[in-house]
Amino acid sequence: MEVSCPVFGPKSSKKDLIPARNVCSTRGSKRPALNSPPQSSLEKSDHKLISKIIEDTISKQMDRLISKMKQKITETINIELKLIKEMTQMSES
Repeated sequence: MEVSCPVFGPKSSKKDLIPARNVCSTRGSKRPALNSPPQSSLEKSDHKLISKIIEDTISKQMDRLISKMKQKITETINIELKLIKEMTQMSES
């Protein structure tokens, strides 16, 4: 078995025929930016308009949701009251 000095290269063997290579463990520096990032094409007035549209849409949907909830609560209360009235009438007779 041959053992060589680290200065002269890797030791050779029958199983290891791959040459040693230099491996750098640090990353290279990043490429500098050539241009600044693009400016937003939307201006403040556009942002305000979009915000207003979103607010209106959410407001309409919330109004619909609240009206549906009120309707369901009213229906549930009416059903329960009807049952209570029927029970009261049965107990009186």
